[in-house]
Amino acid sequence: MNVLLLATYPAEPALHGGQLRLRALQKAYIDAGCQVQVAGVLGGDHYASAPGFCPYPGSDAFEALIENSFLMEDWCLGELFANSPAHYEGLKSRISFRPDVVHVEQPWLLRFAERYLADTNNQAPLIYGSQNIEYQLKGSILGNYFDQAHVARCVALIRQTEIYALQRGHLCCCVSREDIAHSQTLVARDYILAANGVEGWNASLADIEAANRFSSHAPFALFCASAHPPNVKGFEDMLSGGFGALAPNERIVLAGSATESIMNSPAVSQSLSLRRKLIPAGILPRSTLEGLLTTARAIVLPITQGGGTNLKTAEALWANKPVVATRVAMRGFESFLESSGVVVGNDAAAFKRGLRKAMSGELVPNHSDRRDSVLWASCLAEIVSSATLRNACSE
Repeated sequence: MNVLLLATYPAEPALHGGQLRLRALQKAYIDAGCQVQVAGVLGGDHYASAPGFCPYPGSDAFEALIENSFLMEDWCLGELFANSPAHYEGLKSRISFRPDVVHVEQPWLLRFAERYLADTNNQAPLIYGSQNIEYQLKGSILGNYFDQAHVARCVALIRQTEIYALQRGHLCCCVSREDIAHSQTLVARDYILAANGVEGWNASLADIEAANRFSSHAPFALFCASAHPPNVKGFEDMLSGGFGALAPNERIVLAGSATESIMNSPAVSQSLSLRRKLIPAGILPRSTLEGLLTTARAIVLPITQGGGTNLKTAEALWANKPVVATRVAMRGFESFLESSGVVVGNDAAAFKRGLRKAMSGELVPNHSDRRDSVLWASCLAEIVSSATLRNACSE
């Protein structure tokens, strides 16, 4: 069976959550015996060229689509590659086989996929993989930059795109039961739960030594995230201001592309007591990150906005370390809320108290017997089997 995976970012190198999910889907389909091609359009000029992907067309290409395309690039790409003959043909030409299933991650390229299937007289089922309630997430981000009228226009466009994808997918999957419930209010239909997960690991001695070079053997809490705005905003919301949550020798190690944004954040810069505690590790090899996850005393998940589920939550639970999180960060992982290794703080004061409790050794994780449930193989099993079944039924 040939599976075409369409996205606005490549699966490799997997530097953010969407790419990690895309790579996991690719592997899950391959493990099920499928031939898989990952294709699409690069969603920004920060992505390196990749087989099967059209280059980022640049913001000038979006001028006729929307008045201000800042933070609306993904929606613009969907419009461009569904409607512009040159862009449509460019992506169509990169598809290397006749697919039996087309899986579109996020709603942006779904109309391209429909046009492609119609043009090639292909009745392959179309799978829509939702990662968030996109219009709500985009609205919360755009609200930090634009007036209400512009935000409302953008939210309406994305909501329309999202509803269309929910209506047109032969199969639709969501990453949390909460997202399924909300999607049901938009389009009443059956949904598959395909949560975000993690690949298991066992850190080597070399990985731990690499991690120790950053921590200098100091006890530390780990915050790892991409530069996605809600990650930075959550860190500011929960940890800036007055900060006395750590003992003098304790630190917070920052990993991932959020590091630079946090270190340059005015909110963090004004909190000298916090800033002195930060170790900016930045973007790291996966092996070093696994060393940090293994040696961390606690893992912090200060996410305050956005939908979907957080891949870093699955990572923290697999690491079997004390977790300090907001309720938003635990979305999709509610079964772990009562674990003795998890403390939830939904305001800055409660979050900092939770961090102090985790670093003091009061939290003892007891979820190791359930952590297999956060592995990708478990999280994606239903969507892969449903895709295979759907294809078999359509032949």
